[in-house]
Amino acid sequence: MKRLVSLLLFISFPSLSYEIASADSQQKTSDEFASKEGAPAIYFTKAIANCESNCRNVLIIGNTKYTYSPDSSVVVQSRYRNQSWAIVREAYQSGDDFNVNFWLVNSQEQTRWSSLGACLHAPAKALDPTGRLVCIADNQLNIINGDKQRTMEIPVVPIIASINNNLNGDLAIALVDIDTMALKVTSLNGLVEKGQEAWQSVQTELHLKSDFEDTLIVFPKDEDTIAVASYEYVNVFNKGLATYLFSAGQEPTRRVVANSFKRNYGTNPDLYLDDNSLMVSAFDSTQGARYGYQVTVDQLYEPEKFQSIFTSPTRIDVMAGYGLMNTSWYVDQETGVGEGNRGSSNYKVDSSLLQSTYFQGRIDSTQLTFNYLTSAGTETSTRDTDKMTEYLSGAIDFESIFDGPDALRLRFERFQTYGIASHTTMLGQSVETDFEARFSSTDLLVLSEQGYYFGLGYRNYRIPGVVGFTSAEAGKSGWTFDNDFEIDSIRILAGKDEFSFGSRYEASYSRFYIAPQVGVGINKMSTSNNALLRSVGSSQGGLSGEYAIALSGQLDLGYAYQRRSVAAYGLGYALQVGYRARADYSIQDWYPESDSGRWQLNYSRADIWHGPYIQFNVMF
Repeated sequence: MKRLVSLLLFISFPSLSYEIASADSQQKTSDEFASKEGAPAIYFTKAIANCESNCRNVLIIGNTKYTYSPDSSVVVQSRYRNQSWAIVREAYQSGDDFNVNFWLVNSQEQTRWSSLGACLHAPAKALDPTGRLVCIADNQLNIINGDKQRTMEIPVVPIIASINNNLNGDLAIALVDIDTMALKVTSLNGLVEKGQEAWQSVQTELHLKSDFEDTLIVFPKDEDTIAVASYEYVNVFNKGLATYLFSAGQEPTRRVVANSFKRNYGTNPDLYLDDNSLMVSAFDSTQGARYGYQVTVDQLYEPEKFQSIFTSPTRIDVMAGYGLMNTSWYVDQETGVGEGNRGSSNYKVDSSLLQSTYFQGRIDSTQLTFNYLTSAGTETSTRDTDKMTEYLSGAIDFESIFDGPDALRLRFERFQTYGIASHTTMLGQSVETDFEARFSSTDLLVLSEQGYYFGLGYRNYRIPGVVGFTSAEAGKSGWTFDNDFEIDSIRILAGKDEFSFGSRYEASYSRFYIAPQVGVGINKMSTSNNALLRSVGSSQGGLSGEYAIALSGQLDLGYAYQRRSVAAYGLGYALQVGYRARADYSIQDWYPESDSGRWQLNYSRADIWHGPYIQFNVMF
């Protein structure tokens, strides 16, 4: 009977989600609440709305306007019932000098500061009612007032922190201990008066691989009552928004506001207390929307109703599958050795129906991914029908190197295909040659929250083609077909891995996706030893023009459908249908002003691979 129930649950995929109250998409944010209560508004925008370049900026605070240079920005702002404060960073050029000023601004005046010290890049900072800058940086609390600075010790090393104020002038501090994941809070006045005894503490459900970017917000009702909202990621089946309330004379309380294995709700939280209710809102990345909840203080002290069977980080994940991909390859390859004197290569490679075998496995903090694709050759792509097109890709993610969800990814690709290349010789003869193309790349990437990544990549590309050589000093030029031509490149890469995002944050989802990657770097081109001799009849003299700008891009467009069952402890499946286009381009100066007696290598190439794919995976 239990097996039947589990099977029914797996087939129906219940939401198994929890909400402490009904969600409200129209709930006021803390900024809207502050405006309603009469706090002076703060706006930062272009001084002239229709300005398009080198535009000066304006800060409007209450009814007062201040103008700044085009290179200016708001560093921090805080709003109170009778006064609002902001600090503006303004950079400008004065002769040969580049100057930076910081302006402390309210609705009556502005004061220039020379520096913000350690607070400049601190993620947690606020301004108190007198305009002092308060921040957590270098594992201590810093209070800056112009040229004066005071520091206070904090009890732990924080992995994340938040500083925020209410409209009446109270300032609260919240931080999470990197060692124990305990949440600690205090008011600024309490810390000044009582020292380390002012801190209150409660345990969270966070761990080192949880998310820690824009996931914590604190709000003081007064010095004795402080609320906190925290997005807490345990695993893909247990994630959501939790609230904490600290009141003098009572034990701290924790309640889950919303938790769902299907949705990813809780990032970028916002929080304030209005009368006897806690107003909390956050972003739902699954639905692409923001909504909030109104929770009474009495509800926060009720027993916790949400319980999850997935209470610890996932240690083992396995996904395997089979797919098909049809790939077409377009090549534009030529050389120029003078006006109207150009050679080119044409490549005949059949569209390949590649069969793919996919495997992904993770144990603790290390994840391995492999994808092997192959297809048999045909008579039109090569005269040897036994040769196959083969493609192997893989990645190793090391998740224990960084705190939070960031991972170091070592990614590789290997590709081999065959075809027929045709070209015209300098004598006008048409020649066809069987060729083999080999491509390999190795990338070192930092994979961040939401699936974005950046890093460095090395690539080697062996592909025959027409290569030209010119020398103005020698008065010679020519081209030849070089079977051993190859390109090595170093690139800076940035992109998004849609499926890393989906596998981390969403157990079940259905949506269209766009996954881009761009790269820019340097190509180094190498020719065979006798290519120059065959082209111009001489092998004397050095070679220039071996380096060129490398541009690359890839775009995946498609639809992903994934379902995993809580009742079956994560057993599920995923279907991906999409279209992939990938391009590589080499930019070279064919006609330098001076060749200094060296032979100029002339080569241009653009490759485009594109085609539809379908992939089915089973995961557990």
